Amino acid sequence: MGGVKRPWEIGILWNQNRELSKILIEELQAARPDFNIGDNEPYSLLNPPPGNSIEKHAEIRGLPHIVVEFRQDMMDTPEKAKEMAHLFMTCMEKAVEKYERASYGKKALQHRQNQRIHRKH
Repeated sequence: MGGVKRPWEIGILWNQNRELSKILIEELQAARPDFNIGDNEPYSLLNPPPGNSIEKHAEIRGLPHIVVEFRQDMMDTPEKAKEMAHLFMTCMEKAVEKYERASYGKKALQHRQNQRIHRKH
């Protein structure tokens, strides 16, 4: 951001999937209360340009989706990158589980189950 250090260690960006984003932000804040987690920061996806990759790969197929932005200094060494990856995956797994158990996640759960069935055949 113009040579200025961003105040957000991690940004969770969303357009149509506010519910999953909200749960993930809550999980990240619970795991790292010292972090400033951006809610559609440092960018907003509420008005993405037509034909963007989110629309092409997720929205058009009805898949739940988010975009994650890590501040560069949080991942500038292999050790920091591993720490951020572990934090993110731990929180994301919890968030997806909560999302799927909620009524708005039933479509996502059904989609996942269908994918598992198709992979077996």
